Amino acid sequence: MTDSTSTDLAAVLAAEFEGWLRNLSSKGVILRTFTGVTANGSQVTLILSGLPLTRVQRRDFLIWLCRTQRFVAYAYASHVGIFNEDGAGGSSEGINIYASSDLYDVSKALGVTRLPDGTHELTIRYDGIAPAGSSDCVFLGLQRRSDSIAPDDEALFRDLWTRIKPKSLWRQRASSSQGGKHGLN
Repeated sequence: MTDSTSTDLAAVLAAEFEGWLRNLSSKGVILRTFTGVTANGSQVTLILSGLPLTRVQRRDFLIWLCRTQRFVAYAYASHVGIFNEDGAGGSSEGINIYASSDLYDVSKALGVTRLPDGTHELTIRYDGIAPAGSSDCVFLGLQRRSDSIAPDDEALFRDLWTRIKPKSLWRQRASSSQGGKHGLN
């Protein structure tokens, strides 16, 4: 990454999530998680594992959350299965991390190796950053999406957010002259 991209909030959040997930995996834990940051630097981190949402509803919930909370950047991590590319078939475990800001979209793919002691080792399989909107990945640019949300789902999301918001991890990010358009780091 160049200096301008590495200080962008999307890149910073993706790197923070990777470090956090590495720490958790060394304890045998893999979680589906999301973090969003507002223009004033307020940041929330949510554990999405175990929420009563389908895959489609989870994506729509994240779009709804970005919209209602006015997130300017976010990162999302999900435990995934990865088809082996060696032609022998089969699959392995991984974690995908997606992060977006107004300026950039970041994708990371981490391989997961389960160790005999119940912990996990993570290896980088892919790490990329591109100008915002240059990828068609469904988990990038969620804060920029204008997708309509079904009224029934919107009611579900409102109720779900009311329940999980107080249990979520909140912090205030420090201000800086770096960190992309919003001056956060």
